[in-house]
Order: sequence, then structure tokens, then C-alpha cells
Amino acid sequence: MEIPQNLPPTEVLPEKTPENLPTENAPVLENQKRDSLVSKPKIPVAGSKKQPNLRQIALANYRVPDGLSGIRGASDKDTLTLATKAFFEKNYGRVLFLLSNLPENDGQEALSLRAHANFGAGNFASAARDFEGLELGGIYRREAEWFGILSQLASPEARPGSDKNLLKNDLEKIRQMSNHPFQKEAEKLWGELK
Repeated sequence: MEIPQNLPPTEVLPEKTPENLPTENAPVLENQKRDSLVSKPKIPVAGSKKQPNLRQIALANYRVPDGLSGIRGASDKDTLTLATKAFFEKNYGRVLFLLSNLPENDGQEALSLRAHANFGAGNFASAARDFEGLELGGIYRREAEWFGILSQLASPEARPGSDKNLLKNDLEKIRQMSNHPFQKEAEKLWGELK
């Protein structure tokens, strides 16, 4: 290959070394510190606290109450009896189908069973609504307070972001009530949520 002879001479720039770099300060952008211009690697801190997974916490604290096994209808072919059997077979869809209309005579029992079936099926917002209905009165009121909190923890739809403090208040009420059947569980959950 032939090198052209008529090219203009090129200027050779001196190599930049620490000795010949300019020493004037670089301009700092308004409202920004110089350090923020340089990205620093984020190093995990051993004691840093992760946000707890509320659904996993709720599921870990859930247990089927003993009283559900005693729910029976008037006969072996009664809707409530069939729903109870389906519940303990973990056929939650069948329970929800059977109890879509609550029987008049056994409304509290059926609502409690449906609430737990909703929880078991992962329908946490529906479970929270059913437990809220049970909280209005009857023999399942205290149980509904506890399981309502678990349902709301497990469901973003059941608890908008601003309601987290309300849940903590409800949990605190259970913790402070020494005769509440779920006082110890509430104490444990309180520690997990901190």
C-alpha cells in the first residue's frame, strides 16, 4: 500500500499523566454534591432489615380452629355437613359453592366455615369480608378478630397501604386482652411484624 506524501502534518498531543492534568475543580451542578455524581457500589449491610413478606407471615400464623370440626347440619345430607366434610378434604371450591347462600338456621357456623374456606383457597379479601361479618357478634367474634387480621395481612386488596396502622391497632387490642383466645398468637405476630 502506498502512503500519500501530501498530507498535512499531524499535531502530536502530550500524553496525559497525573503530573500534567488540569487541577481546577470541575463544576458542581446546582443542588447536587460532587459525591452523588460518582455512583458507589451498594454493599449489603449485615444488619440491614428486609421488609417482611406479609402473606407468608399470615400463612405461617394460620391454623384451622378446632371448633370447625364440630360444625354439622341437621343430617348427613345437610348442606352444612357436606360443606364441613369438603372443608376437611381441602376441597375449598366445593365449600364455597355449597355455602354461596348461607343457611338461615346455621348462619354463624356456615359463615365461619366459608371464611376459612376462602382463606384456604387464597381468596384473602373475601375471607376478610366474611370474618368482618363474624366480628359483628356471635360465638365466633374473637376468632374472627384474629383471622380477620391474618386475612388482611395476606391480601393487598383487603388492606390498602394506609390501613396497615389500623391492623396494628387491631393486633394491639388482642395483645392487651389477656383472656383473648389468640392473645399469645397476636404477641408472636407483633414480634414478626416489627
